[in-house]
Amino acid sequence: MAGQCDSNTELGFVEKVDWFKLKSIFFPSKVGGKPAWLSQNTIPSLENLTCCKCGKLMLFLLQVYAPREEKEECFHRTIYVFICRNGDCYSKNSNVSFKSFRCQLPRKNDFFSYEPLANDLESHRVIELEEELRKKWGPLCHVCGYRGDKRCAACKIATYCSKEHQVNHWKNGHKLKCSVQKSNESDVTPDLPTKLLLPEYEIVTEPEVRDEDDDCQTPLEEPNTNAYKDNKNEQLAEEAFAEVSDKQFEKFKKDISKDPDQVLRYQYGGDPLWVASEHQAKSSDIPKCSCGASRVFEFQVLPQLLNHLDVDSLCGGIDFGTLVIFTCSDNCTLSTSYAQEFVWKQDFSDTHIKFK
Repeated sequence: MAGQCDSNTELGFVEKVDWFKLKSIFFPSKVGGKPAWLSQNTIPSLENLTCCKCGKLMLFLLQVYAPREEKEECFHRTIYVFICRNGDCYSKNSNVSFKSFRCQLPRKNDFFSYEPLANDLESHRVIELEEELRKKWGPLCHVCGYRGDKRCAACKIATYCSKEHQVNHWKNGHKLKCSVQKSNESDVTPDLPTKLLLPEYEIVTEPEVRDEDDDCQTPLEEPNTNAYKDNKNEQLAEEAFAEVSDKQFEKFKKDISKDPDQVLRYQYGGDPLWVASEHQAKSSDIPKCSCGASRVFEFQVLPQLLNHLDVDSLCGGIDFGTLVIFTCSDNCTLSTSYAQEFVWKQDFSDTHIKFK
């Protein structure tokens, strides 16, 4: 029997936890719900959180808490990913409907305790601490958690990013609370039901374990199709590409099958696990950070995540093979609290059906 060893890859899985465990003070890695912002100084504007194709406000997909020890200002560090909710904006291997942002803070900062908080805090204490943060942060939308500078005209307390979210909040319970709402009521209590957000989960991680004789990292050879092209035999060329693509897909399935419930793979500075031979990102495809530094692979989102999300009703049937997140290799100092990073979307090859 082959031996086993830990790889450098951390696998992410989703779990349901109490709502208050996913608030900002716990620095969560999470899927869905509202973003648990790390810094509230100039969080991404509504303009920056709109789809580059349709111009509509994007949907929060997930965030990964990933501090880096090499820089003191990265003692706290979180990467956020947003997607468009308009299914018409998606096309094969196109990343225009995805955005990612990086935020980082030193251990001593304006928002969070220098010493770590106990994991067994009661919900009422979490509410108190988050309320203290809210007073520093400024108004956030009660529905989506983005910047919200519009207020309920009746209670003057609830804030929103848009008329749409104000109407949604009113219909889903605020109508009953508005007339009795106290001036010090917090917005961190359990959220009112809404169909505008994705289901919320915690992302928990564990090291990937491989067999010592595992060859899943062995690079695949590219097919030699020049002879086919010289002979103008396009069908043979396509078959050669399809064969390699299928091998890449089999390689992907083999690696995933050991932990079929994984939704995320994290390996800072490593290599993604591609789902097809075509449309793999090359270094020339990945733009440099605005600071001039190159970007490195940090983590990828796997299609298994879609099985946990109500994307058919929220996003008109969004689909992807994998979302690959590349971030600044220098973790440069942020002048606006949140720096936009790079998302590469790779879809499955047409030569095989979608992976489940």
